[in-house]
Amino acid sequence: MPEAKGLPENAYRELEPGEEYVPYIPADKAVPETTLRSVLTGISDTAAGEILSVLLFAGLCFYLYLDSKKGAMDKTA
Repeated sequence: MPEAKGLPENAYRELEPGEEYVPYIPADKAVPETTLRSVLTGISDTAAGEILSVLLFAGLCFYLYLDSKKGAMDKTA
């Protein structure tokens, strides 16, 4: 099992003189503020996300209903 990555040991205590703290995310690394994951998570936590879910599942149910009727029509012909 791979070792879990986390904060360094000196993140939880006062630094000794001459000791340097190395942050988890370096200051020179460009981290995007908005990602697809953050947008989808944000939408799912709102009323708009609930409305989108309702529309998605209602459309899926309607499609399945029409598909089942098409199959029933093929059998009667």
